[in-house]
Amino acid sequence: MIRNLETGKETPLNLPLTRLRWSGDGNFIAGVDSTLTKTREGDISICPAGSGPCEKLTKGYNPVWSRNDSHIYFLRASEFTDGVELWRISREGRDETWIADLRPMYPIGHIYDVSPKGEIVYVQFKPGKQELWLMDFLNR
Repeated sequence: MIRNLETGKETPLNLPLTRLRWSGDGNFIAGVDSTLTKTREGDISICPAGSGPCEKLTKGYNPVWSRNDSHIYFLRASEFTDGVELWRISREGRDETWIADLRPMYPIGHIYDVSPKGEIVYVQFKPGKQELWLMDFLNR
């Protein structure tokens, strides 16, 4: 559901989307239709903020709009167990392009963003020595 905070009016989306991101102009929402899969990946779709049909663009997850809303960046599982692939596709669903392998990536939260200049930032995971600590709390 989309809720207009000024009017309180709610409008249902045509698809149940997860991992949502608003376009910069606020007219569209990109998200993942994960009803057909049990993994992170699903159909990345764009839905209008009002009424109207959603458009399927590609397969992946965690969509992020470019600064001018002309492209959507997204992630896909990779052959590496310690990372993912970063891709980009045009707003119209053309010119799907591999950008980079993001690795090592934090295993449980694939978090990244795209700057207005097109720079990528992500949480890089560098495991250290595994330790188990025991703490004894004093009763006060």
